[in-house]
Amino acid sequence: MKTVLVRIDDRLIHGQVVVGWTRSAGVTCILVVDDQTARDKVQCSLLRMATPFGIKSEFLTTEDAAAKIKADAFKGEKVMILVRGPQTILDLIDRGVEISSLNIGNIRSAEGRVKLLGHVYATPDEIDVWKQLDQKNIKMSAQILPDQSKVDFNEVLKKL
Repeated sequence: MKTVLVRIDDRLIHGQVVVGWTRSAGVTCILVVDDQTARDKVQCSLLRMATPFGIKSEFLTTEDAAAKIKADAFKGEKVMILVRGPQTILDLIDRGVEISSLNIGNIRSAEGRVKLLGHVYATPDEIDVWKQLDQKNIKMSAQILPDQSKVDFNEVLKKL
């Protein structure tokens, strides 16, 4: 398995992921790691329908994803790991999954969340998780589409 992209986007599989990121990164498998989604057969079915023809998609809990990644269950695939929020990334790392860089897409506004960037909002607890990821030397960049400019998210965190 070659991880070609690790992305946080609370919308999971949607147009930008399908059109932009899978093509630009040469993705052959999208691994959605989200406990709630993995347990919802209807949601998995809907997301599977949004997956482009020729690209595999799997929907796993954090625990199952970590076990499969460490067991090299995706051998020969170019995998995009896709999660809803930063806590899942921290949980994967804590379970032994090696992640060195992270692409941050959309994390929508909600009650209790503050705006960090135009498309990234976070609660105080999530900001703490972002800072933990930064302390683990994870290189983080915020970027909606591959042809748009990147924002160094590690630098954004230094201002908080």
